Amino acid sequence: MQPDMIAKCSFEEVTRANPITLSHLLFKRVSFVGKLCIMLGVLLCWAPMIGVIPAVIGFCYRKQFGHALRVARIIGLILSLLTTAFGIVAICYSRTCG
Repeated sequence: MQPDMIAKCSFEEVTRANPITLSHLLFKRVSFVGKLCIMLGVLLCWAPMIGVIPAVIGFCYRKQFGHALRVARIIGLILSLLTTAFGIVAICYSRTCG
């Protein structure tokens, strides 16, 4: 399945363009919300439970981004889940030992 593309010109220009020049007239649609959530997931990965929310939302935008943002969303999600798990373990440990 092809990704959604947006034309930088009118529909008539797209229909008249040849395949070589067509690649210059089209670009892949990228969600600002997805980019923002991926970056917030990476930036807030140190905060238990807070970083998980944007990381999960950013992870839902699976194949919409290039390689760098795909790697960032995976790293942000993994780090957020790990810090949340460590935070929960620390809270449970402090309640049982304290």
